[in-house]
Amino acid sequence: MKVILEKNDLTTIVLADITPEMEVCLLHDLLNVEKWVSEGLSGIIFNKIEACKNRMLLEGRAILTRDPTITSLPTNETSLLDQIKRHTNYKNRAQRDAIEFANLPPTLVRPA
Repeated sequence: MKVILEKNDLTTIVLADITPEMEVCLLHDLLNVEKWVSEGLSGIIFNKIEACKNRMLLEGRAILTRDPTITSLPTNETSLLDQIKRHTNYKNRAQRDAIEFANLPPTLVRPA
């Protein structure tokens, strides 16, 4: 059984490829395997987003509070996230990695 995430005329995105044996085992406890996989993935994605947001808020508040030109922080989470990402010292993961890898000695193997 292929659990399909998206299908159109050009592509099919397979979320999971579940063997008949796996399906039998899952159906021992579940009513709907596709629904279970979809809901499980949604939960994983939501939890990851929340974890990333919490780290961004924690690290971003530290950046903003060290900036002497900032006298107050928004109490609204959305406004605070916006202020964090617009700050000149804020770097996302790709930007931080680029800086870190640029500073590696040439003798070290750079990660792929």
